[in-house]
Amino acid sequence: MNIGKKIQILRKFRGLTQAELGIALGFKPEAAANRITQYETSYRVPKEDALTQMAEVLKVSKYNFIDTDDVACDFILSLFWIDPMEDGEKPMILPWMLHGTHDEEFGYSVIGHWIATTTAFDPKGNPMPRPFIEFNDDSINSYLVEWNRMRTYLYDEKINKEQYLDWKFNWFERKCEPTSQIKYRTEELFPD
Repeated sequence: MNIGKKIQILRKFRGLTQAELGIALGFKPEAAANRITQYETSYRVPKEDALTQMAEVLKVSKYNFIDTDDVACDFILSLFWIDPMEDGEKPMILPWMLHGTHDEEFGYSVIGHWIATTTAFDPKGNPMPRPFIEFNDDSINSYLVEWNRMRTYLYDEKINKEQYLDWKFNWFERKCEPTSQIKYRTEELFPD
């Protein structure tokens, strides 16, 4: 997803008009809405310092806009951005947690074998092998476990959509930024 679309989603999530966001960023009132329109349509791309300021105004992680050197964290952030933001959108990714055991005879997870031998369907309804990815990276797996827990809280109505999106939009600092102060841990916000 391009930066302009992310700006638009985050602005709407915070309930700001284009003019309000532009003024908060220091643009003159008569030019504020136009500049944000240019950003959102990708006619202009804000520089990194402007994106950092925008993240502060929107109260989200600047890493929603800026790439990092942390492959695992960037991967999870990319998944977050293809997860639906609007009500009624069908999820593209379902971070199901499938618990299985390593089978000495087969050399892989029994659950992985089950998924590989069951059927999914392509967009035309034709049967196809069920896709399955197993990560050999404990940090990615732990991030996916947390994401699954938060999605479960959302679907079980323990949290609302705004809390869920706020968690996603600020996830990076809590998990991947070693110099930031973690204000809260997910477990403290939403105990089981």
